[in-house]
Amino acid sequence: MGQSSVYTKLDSGARKGWKRVEEAFKRNIAKQAIDGTLSGHGGKGLVRDAKRLKEAIKKRFQDMLIIDPDYLLREMVEVMRRKLLVFIPKAWVICSCPETVGATRRAMCRKQPGDGTPRQLGPDFSKAGPLVCPGCIWAVENDVTRAFAANERDKLRLSCAGSMSGTVLGDLQEANLIAVMETVG
Repeated sequence: MGQSSVYTKLDSGARKGWKRVEEAFKRNIAKQAIDGTLSGHGGKGLVRDAKRLKEAIKKRFQDMLIIDPDYLLREMVEVMRRKLLVFIPKAWVICSCPETVGATRRAMCRKQPGDGTPRQLGPDFSKAGPLVCPGCIWAVENDVTRAFAANERDKLRLSCAGSMSGTVLGDLQEANLIAVMETVG
């Protein structure tokens, strides 16, 4: 949760509104998992979970030809809750890192050098970014985040084709482009 959430905790009406927004966002992620449109390590895991859930429901209720989409959606949200996933949207990725010791240890942003957040659990967004997050086990990517990443890649390509080619700064940009191409494609 960002800085805005701090203010919503002070006002019960705003707190309820914020909770509705969070729940709608989680349902949207669950729907995308069910539809199979998520990517990234965390997104692929959610798609796998959704497939397993569909198979388990079909196995249990063999005589049912149609699965109620709302039931499937509620169950997928429950799977995400049991995994303690905390969804934090960033432009380049949706972070799903749980606020647990084990998850924190596995987060790519926590493995980056340098000082970061004083928080002991969850992601460290001061060391996260488009070059760090896509390789993380908690990265969930969807159409919005993929479009942002592709746009950034295209801007970087244009920048590399500019007049700084052959300079130190130009070489750094080209190295960044190579890193972005490895993560975005």
